[in-house]
Amino acid sequence: MRWLSGLLLAVAVLMLILGETVLAKSLTGKAFIFYWLGCFVSTGLAAIAAILDFFSLQRRARIQQKEIMEKVFRGVTEDDPRHRS
Repeated sequence: MRWLSGLLLAVAVLMLILGETVLAKSLTGKAFIFYWLGCFVSTGLAAIAAILDFFSLQRRARIQQKEIMEKVFRGVTEDDPRHRS
């Protein structure tokens, strides 16, 4: 997911640079609107992809933390002489 947000952000930056330099005089009327709408959509999709990546990373970290805590507590209870039969 990270590569997707990076790609979309790179497209938006490239469109911004081209739209403000090379294509500035040729973008008129409907072409102007659609070009900048495409840039806006690319930026928005990059932001959405980054947010989804953040939530995915947070979920994975929570799962790993839970697994680690279970291992630690399992080891503590198994090593505790009071819990032996």
